[in-house]
Amino acid sequence: MLRGCARPVAPEEGCGDCAAAPLLFDAAFVPYVYEGAVRRILHAYKFEGRARLAGFLAAGLVSALPPGRRFDAVVAVPLDPAKRRKRGFNQSALLARRLSLALGVRDLSEGLRRTASPSAQSALPRSERFRNVEGRFRARGAFEGLEILLVDDVLTTGLTASECARELKRAGATSVAVAACARALA
Repeated sequence: MLRGCARPVAPEEGCGDCAAAPLLFDAAFVPYVYEGAVRRILHAYKFEGRARLAGFLAAGLVSALPPGRRFDAVVAVPLDPAKRRKRGFNQSALLARRLSLALGVRDLSEGLRRTASPSAQSALPRSERFRNVEGRFRARGAFEGLEILLVDDVLTTGLTASECARELKRAGATSVAVAACARALA
């Protein structure tokens, strides 16, 4: 389990970004760093239509979860509708489905929706990323008393996941942990 944005830093150093702007999810579980072969696999999964990699990637996510940690449901980070049409699938929703089966919990992949299409986070400097996602997600239904595992493919700054966690908690979730396949270092 990694606290904050899951950036690998020495414990005594802490993460300056998280200290300056604490994130709203309770924990992050991330098995890989987004570089080398992991980056190539995730790129093929998302951009080359290799949806069959979802099982392999979900197995990595399951291995990152602490033994005995229980969740009531999984929720996918929603994909912009235009990107979903272009790709033919939401990569996070496929991972969430696999995780729900592996963990024996409810799949509430459609539990969040985007209210607008922000600019791509990866194209923006960190200083603009929060404004880009602020208020962009809405819960579909109630999550009263649920411990949620929010699923995404790559955790970069943690701001998208934090904004999703804010909305899930507003809808009643007791806790929101994030599971992402990889953590980008830049």
